[in-house]
Amino acid sequence: MIRAIPIVLALALPCAALAQAPEATPAEASVLPRLIEAICVDLFDGPSCEQAFLLRSETLDGMADLLVQSGGPEDPLIVARDLVFHGDFDGQFARIEAGTDHTLLIHSEQTSHGRHPWFETLTVAVHDDALRVVRWHMSSYDRPTGGGFSCDVDLTTGIWRVSAERTDPETGETTHDWDETGRAAPDPTELIWWSYREPPTHCDAVQGLGKVMVNV
Repeated sequence: MIRAIPIVLALALPCAALAQAPEATPAEASVLPRLIEAICVDLFDGPSCEQAFLLRSETLDGMADLLVQSGGPEDPLIVARDLVFHGDFDGQFARIEAGTDHTLLIHSEQTSHGRHPWFETLTVAVHDDALRVVRWHMSSYDRPTGGGFSCDVDLTTGIWRVSAERTDPETGETTHDWDETGRAAPDPTELIWWSYREPPTHCDAVQGLGKVMVNV
């Protein structure tokens, strides 16, 4: 005859099992609250993928660090401090994803408030034997009146493109549009130094177009 386990004992068993679960180490307890996202991405074209971690910055509020573990645990950890914006509200979160042709895409945005919400994407790839930002893209739009502008720079070739449009807020029809391209000196920047440099100057015209869009 099978004897039933008293209900009090049955309820206590999961708690007992849980009490025996291992506790987080101090390192784990400190890192996990900072973790925004982690993915496995093939950057170095090797037998295994690289682990990429996007973490809240410990040194600058509203920013995120990127850590990349290349290959095995014996390989150096690549650390890019305060790389992109990451806020506390919806429309301010950064994220990472695997791109095509051994690239990593790092997205950031500020769409929670303000007249001109913006989006930014950094494309990271191996270039000249180092992880570098090889492409920069940003875009924005005019929330109350419509229209928007974008800028895209291939940092390995220096080729850039700026496009913008102004729309009629009542009809939604395009009243003005711009599309300019050019070429400047190539400037692929090593990932760890990206946050220490000025934004690409290839598309300074973006700001001018933005002012024109507002004032037209």
